[in-house]
Order: sequence, then structure tokens, then C-alpha cells
Amino acid sequence: MFAALVLGCAQLAAAAPASPPPTPPSPGVHASLDEGLSVSTADGSFSVRLGLLVQARYELRRTPSTDTQGFDVRVVRPQLRGTIGRPWLRFFVQPELADTQRLLDLQLDAQPTPLFGVRVGQFLTPFSRAFNTPVPVLQFPDFSVVNTAFRADRDTGVMLHGEPFGGRAEWNLGVFNGNGLDRGGNDRFDLRWMARLAWNPLGAVSYNETPAVNGPTPWRVGVGVNAYTDTTTVTIPPGSGQSAARTGDQHQDVIGADLAVRGGPWTLQAEAYHRWQRRADGTRVGSWGAYAQSGLMLGRYFEVAARGNVMQPDDQGSATMLSGEAMLTAYARGNHLKFNLRGALSHSDALIAGVAQGWSGLVTLQTQVAF
Repeated sequence: MFAALVLGCAQLAAAAPASPPPTPPSPGVHASLDEGLSVSTADGSFSVRLGLLVQARYELRRTPSTDTQGFDVRVVRPQLRGTIGRPWLRFFVQPELADTQRLLDLQLDAQPTPLFGVRVGQFLTPFSRAFNTPVPVLQFPDFSVVNTAFRADRDTGVMLHGEPFGGRAEWNLGVFNGNGLDRGGNDRFDLRWMARLAWNPLGAVSYNETPAVNGPTPWRVGVGVNAYTDTTTVTIPPGSGQSAARTGDQHQDVIGADLAVRGGPWTLQAEAYHRWQRRADGTRVGSWGAYAQSGLMLGRYFEVAARGNVMQPDDQGSATMLSGEAMLTAYARGNHLKFNLRGALSHSDALIAGVAQGWSGLVTLQTQVAF
């Protein structure tokens, strides 16, 4: 009887229709100020996100030779990012549509583990904490003039990177063409080599200069060092026995260090750099520069900040550039909608990094929209 019962159950199971395969989850569509407009599968293996950054500014500038004022749309940057097949296989595309239209970023990043990743394409080179901070979360409307003078720009190449120990450490090692932004191929045999190391003893320090916008932050300290070396082809103007312009090789070795401290409503960031340069005419020159900036949130919607900059372009000479900046920022919707009012005063012994000789003043009022 037991055998007959088992046989009957088997026959019923065989006769029962097979269960249909599970229906894959449909893609989800999401829109928010933090994430922009995004479409993704439930497991995040495929996703596309569209964002936009816009900055517009009024500027009043006074120099010993001229006074200017006017309005400008400085930045219009649509952003497309997402994942391809795996959450750790990411892409990012960003053009600049304001002023000179050009491609800024086109990168593919594969990082299956925080310990190790590979990035290829055109992207931010790993020199300087400030330069690798996304523009929407910068504290000031511009990078420090010293940072701009010493860092390498975006470039095309490949970079290995990782954030071991839960983000307490960071390492980056990259090799690039060395001929700068939005250039097809390499115009010479030499390459630009670059490395960055950082240590965050109290925990990972995000690349965000305005973390207290979302409320008081835990105390964090980050220390970084970086360096790069390259040889480029430059044009030597007529002179010194030469009747016509000619080209020559210029080599440079650049090192930098940065410090980031944050806690509660307060932030501090500082960077210093030194460059050793062998110019195309054979002369050897050293230069150095540094800046420090600090900000304090006043409640939820306002921040006061200040920054000081110093630079000497030739360590054999006495020309020095000094500048100070003070700023008030109103955060209407965090970094998604904010307004900066900044005043700056500078003095330079010569034309240094675009700063005119003598005393100069600057006032800017800038608005930012980002999602």
C-alpha cells in the first residue's frame, strides 16, 4: 500500500505543469537632487544617471592697469554616469558646454574590491586633494591660484588605485600622455608618471570641502603626498642669439602635500607644492607655493570661509605673490543651490600665475545649480 501511495504521488508530480521562470525585475526610474535622473536594474548591475552642473557669476576686478566687470556663465556641464554589467564596472562622461566647448572626462573604472581598481580614459590626474574634489562640493568658487599653477590638468592614460583598510589609506599610480586636456594621442615619446598616497587615521575622509552642510561631522584627519614627473615640448621665443622661435624640451619634477581636518561645523584644508624645472633654454629653476583655507557653518544655511595663498615662481629671485580671500555662502538647498559672495585682495611683485603686478582686488557673486 505504501508503494502504491508513493507511485501515485510521483505520477501527480509528473502531471503537474512546470512552474514558469521568475520574471526579472523591471528597471527602476528615479529622480532626485542627489541622484539626478537615473534608470537602473534592481541589483544595480546596469544603471544610467544623468546630472547637470551650472555656475553663473558676476565679477568686478580692479588691477593697476585696468578695471573690469561683467556677467558670465562659467560652467555648463551635463554628466552621464552608470554601471555596465556589474556595480563595480563604472563609466563617467562629462563635457563642458560653456565658453570653450570641450570634452572633460571620458573614463571607465573597474574596481571589484576597495583594495584595487583600474581606471582608463581621460580623467582627473591624482595630484592634489582639491583638484580631485568634485566641483559642486568645493568650498570656494575657484581652485586656489597656487593649486592651478602647480597641479597637472586632466589627461589621457591609465591609473591603478585603491582604498584599503576601510578607506583609511589611499593609493594611486598613473601614467599619462602628458600633453593635457582633450588632446588626441601623444605628441612625443615621453610619458607623465604620477603617484599619490594618503592616510586617514580616524577613518575615510571624503573628497568634499563642505561636509558640514548636512550637519555636524565626526572628527577626521587626512594627510596626502603626491608627485609627478614629465618632459614636454615647448616653444622658445627669439632671443639670446636666436633670430627665430624654436622648440625645445622642458622637464619638471613636482611634489605636493595636503592636509584635511574636519569636525563639527568646521573644516580646514591646506596644500603645499615644490617644482624643480629644467627649461628648454637649459636654465634650472625651482618654485614653490602653498595655500590654506578654513570654513565654519553658521547654522544650517550659511558658511563663512577664508583662504590665503602664497607663491614664489623662482627660488633664485625675490618676486612673491600673496593673496587673501573672504567669503560668505548661502546654501538654499545644500550644494544643489547655493550663492557665494567673495572678496579678494592680492599683491604681486611681478606677473605671477595670472596675478597682475602690484595690488589687485576682486569681488564675485556666484550661483550654482547642481543635481
